Amino acid sequence: MSRLTTATLVLAAVTAMALGPITAQASTASQVWTLGDQGQIEIGIGAGGTTNDPFLKRFLIGWRVAFHPHDVLALDLRFFVSPNLGDADRKALTNQLEQRNEVVPDLSRILFAFTPGLMMTPLHAEEGGASLDFSFFVGGGMVVTQDDEELVQGGEEQYRDQVLPAMSWGVSARVKLFERIAFGLYPQFVTHIEQVSRAEGLNLEMKNNLFMMFQFSVLPGPA
Repeated sequence: MSRLTTATLVLAAVTAMALGPITAQASTASQVWTLGDQGQIEIGIGAGGTTNDPFLKRFLIGWRVAFHPHDVLALDLRFFVSPNLGDADRKALTNQLEQRNEVVPDLSRILFAFTPGLMMTPLHAEEGGASLDFSFFVGGGMVVTQDDEELVQGGEEQYRDQVLPAMSWGVSARVKLFERIAFGLYPQFVTHIEQVSRAEGLNLEMKNNLFMMFQFSVLPGPA
């Protein structure tokens, strides 16, 4: 056997030894990144509230339906309902400002929200029968708001309802057990522009509500 043939065989052997671990690592990585959600429908229910309103404390009930055509991509439909609890919604700061008559807070409540969008899951870890994934959500939708104009107009309690387009984005952390049940935390910003009553008339103001939702969901099987 010539020296060239021997060198070629040695080079081929070294290359195979070097590529073997890389191929194994790639195969392992492919298994780690498989979420097992492809082709499934996920149905969830949760509760939470808004966390960034300085004048109102709002309680939320939410539903979520997601279709997973791909392991890392889902069509996500989210519904939220938040009843008007009247004075029980008000924070202590709101009552103090009203009593001192220093400023007139804008009391705007979201009664209903529908935010369809896309959810992407780029980060995933799995151990045994449990998995943890982190997702990003972006979408549009609409909100139904109710403005409490009692403090602005003075006198008796009065409300004004509006139906408005909205934009939404958020992140989530979900733990899935036994491939069929999951629970997670779903913080989400919902942004809209609404008409607000002031002493000088109606103004347009941008509202940015942070929904903090805890949710339980089931994945009954392939769609």
